[in-house]
Amino acid sequence: MQQIRLTRGLTYYELTGPENGPLIVLLHGSTIPAWVWDCQVPALVAAGYRVLRYDQYGKGRSQSPRAIYNRTLYIQQLHDLLNALNLTEPFHLAGFSFGGAFAAQFCLQYPERVRKLILIAPVLNMASRNKLLKYIRMPIVGPLFLGKVVLPRLTDRAAGLWAGSPQSEAYRQQFQSHLQTEGFLRAFRSFLTNNALTDYSETYKALGLEGKTALLIWGNKDQDIPGEDMARIRQWMLGTDYLEIDGIGHGTVLQSPTLVNDKMLAYLAS
Repeated sequence: MQQIRLTRGLTYYELTGPENGPLIVLLHGSTIPAWVWDCQVPALVAAGYRVLRYDQYGKGRSQSPRAIYNRTLYIQQLHDLLNALNLTEPFHLAGFSFGGAFAAQFCLQYPERVRKLILIAPVLNMASRNKLLKYIRMPIVGPLFLGKVVLPRLTDRAAGLWAGSPQSEAYRQQFQSHLQTEGFLRAFRSFLTNNALTDYSETYKALGLEGKTALLIWGNKDQDIPGEDMARIRQWMLGTDYLEIDGIGHGTVLQSPTLVNDKMLAYLAS
C-alpha cells in the first residue's frame, strides 16, 4: 500500500488494475481494515476494473488524528482521497458492514459520483443493540473498559470473520498489529460513541425515494446484522438485487469469496 497525506492525516491506500478500467472503491467495516477485501481485489482486477481500497482513519495503518470519529470524518476522508488521486469520474462503490452504511451515506450526499452501489452485510442500527456502549461512554471507566473487556471480545469476533481461511494466521497477526497502532483505542472509542454506527434508516429511505437501487449481499448466519434489517433495507430501496448466502455469518467477503465475487461481477456488468 502507498500513503498520502490528506486533510486530517496520512492515509494508506492501494490503487490497482488497468488505468482505463472502470473504478470501484471498496470500503471496509468497523474492525478489519482494507485487507478484508483481499479475496475480491484480484477478481475485480482480472475482470478489468480499477480498484481503490484504503484504511480509514483510526484503522489499519492510516493515522488516528485527534478528531470526532463520525460520519462526517469518514465522508471527508473518502472525498479528500478521491480528489488527491484525481479520480473525478463517477465510480462504483462497495461497502462491507459499517462500510456498507458509509457507502450508502456517501451515495446520498454525492449521488452524481456513484454509479452502482454494493452493500455487503451493511449496518442499519448496530449501536441500538450494543449493551456495552453505556460503559464505553463513561469518562474515566470507559477507556479502561474498552481496553480490558471490549478489545479481547473484538479479537475473538474478528477471528470468526476469517475462520476457515488459509490466511487465518496472517490475518491474526495483521489484526493484532492493527490494534496496537498509535491512537487506535482513542479513535475506536470515539468511533463507537459517536454516530458512525447509529441509525441509518433515513439514509436508506432517502436513497429509495430517489430511486437508487443496490446489490445487497448477506449471510443468513450473521450474528451482527439480523435478517430483519436486510428486509427493511430491501423494502425501502425497492428493486434492489439480493443475494442471501446460506450458512455464512458476518464474514461473507472472506468466507464465501467465490459467491460474493461472482455476484458482484455480474451486477457490475449488468
